[in-house]
Amino acid sequence: MLTVTKDNQTEMLNQIQGFEMDEEVNGSLVVKFTSFSVKNNPGYELAKEESITSVEGYDFRVKQLKEVRTRKDITAMSTFYDLVGVRQEDIYGGTRTFNEFAAFVFTNTGWTFSSTDVSGSMFIANFGNDNVIKLVQALCAAYECEYKIMPNNHIVFSKQIGGDYDAQYRFGHNVQALSKSVDTINLRTRITGYGGNGLKVTYTSPNHTTFGIIDAEPIHDDRYTTSESMLEHLKRNLIDYPEATFELDSVELTDKELGERVWLIYEPMGIEFQTRVLSKKSVIRGEKLITKSVVLGNTIPRTLGDILTSQKIEIDENAKEYRSRIEQTNERITLEVEAVNSSIATLEIKADNITLSVTQLDGRMGNAESSINIQAGQITQKVELSDFNGQTITSKVVQDPYAISMMAQNLNLQGLVTFTNLNTPGSAVIDGGNIYGSSFVVGRGTGSTLTMTAIAGSHVFKSIDAAGLRIESNGSMGLRASGYNGVYVPVSALVAQAGFRVEGGISQFNTEVTVNSRLTVASEILIGTSPVPNNTVMNASINSAITQLERDIVAWANGKFALK
Repeated sequence: MLTVTKDNQTEMLNQIQGFEMDEEVNGSLVVKFTSFSVKNNPGYELAKEESITSVEGYDFRVKQLKEVRTRKDITAMSTFYDLVGVRQEDIYGGTRTFNEFAAFVFTNTGWTFSSTDVSGSMFIANFGNDNVIKLVQALCAAYECEYKIMPNNHIVFSKQIGGDYDAQYRFGHNVQALSKSVDTINLRTRITGYGGNGLKVTYTSPNHTTFGIIDAEPIHDDRYTTSESMLEHLKRNLIDYPEATFELDSVELTDKELGERVWLIYEPMGIEFQTRVLSKKSVIRGEKLITKSVVLGNTIPRTLGDILTSQKIEIDENAKEYRSRIEQTNERITLEVEAVNSSIATLEIKADNITLSVTQLDGRMGNAESSINIQAGQITQKVELSDFNGQTITSKVVQDPYAISMMAQNLNLQGLVTFTNLNTPGSAVIDGGNIYGSSFVVGRGTGSTLTMTAIAGSHVFKSIDAAGLRIESNGSMGLRASGYNGVYVPVSALVAQAGFRVEGGISQFNTEVTVNSRLTVASEILIGTSPVPNNTVMNASINSAITQLERDIVAWANGKFALK
């Protein structure tokens, strides 16, 4: 049943003549017919330009109309081609699966899709920002596949539409040609392909025994990195049979699927080759579509499954395989190169951020990753190692306009290092094992501060806000000064809890001395201006005082002081 729809009104087209639906492997789907203006043809007036004609679930839009008195000659194209006016504005380029690309193409179009055997990932640069029909064609070119328009706004993708049921026909016997065309201009029997990683594959067609060695132009395509994938690509692109088309009306062929493979024995050239049903013409008989005639041909490249005879293959390939991908959207571009099972290098570019990273994959020793993240206000560098025990070791450098922060288990600085304060004058310099600076502060802001500063030509070592200052050594510790005042304690008492011992030289006390027990003089002690002989023992009551003024000392005898 044929109907026509215009302005939301649908009517039947009853009085038609010469209806043909032409369907081709390349996706074309067109109907042609003549409609007559009679009383029992209610859809005649609706059949206008841009109206929709429908038959068995297929919808066609009227694109050409010729009206002569009481008839209209109509040519209508599948409404699938209305999508030439529908654009996908976004960029969805890069390396993605077929289904991901196709889902993007048909978003918000009212059409659905399915795939029978198209799989895997493919790189398509700058995919998007075009009308849907061009995007479908680009997708099929990248994946080397075909599509078929189905009823109810559905598209089926396949490496080759139509089946392969091993049908065989002999030209001139069980099939007769309405017309034929044979062309050997493009016939070649050998082809060489160059892929990634130094891959080289040469394929020689078995038809070289009939036509001789005829070399095709070599193929260069870095997308192919294995001999199997390159070999399949070469076979699809080599035309090693005469290009032939035959329009047939054999009853046996009219039930064939569009795209179906058919073996044809062509006795004029003494060869047998596989053809396909390249197009079909269907007519309406009663209320059903039936096939009227088909066109067989072999001009469309064939896949690996089409070659059923012996073959000669020469392979020279590098064992190591690499994969690369570029993923492109409106928001970012991601470039990635992978040494399979070894490492991955990635560059991701956004409007406000650039990230570079290299990841090393080693299941036995652990994984390592280094990255640089660049933003307008900050740069971060990081190196990270995760060993097989699950321990993660990280070093990181973060740079912003205010500071550079470094984090690592060890910081190794080589060469002359200078630290300069940009706010106030002064700097600290590390030169080999020496540190140079005017002031060193420990514990600032923690409640107590230790400083060492050069003041008026002297070095001042000072503890501020602390309960005390302790200098401790498990061995000997010496204090030495070459100046007049020696080791100078200006305010608080100098306390020696474990005893105080003076060896050599002269011990001089210029102030009051309190002796809690006994004072043994190893050499000589001056009290005021009077000397005390060596090994003199001074006995005094606990808490008594020795006054060091000369007038208070009157005499001594038997090694003891006699007090006034």
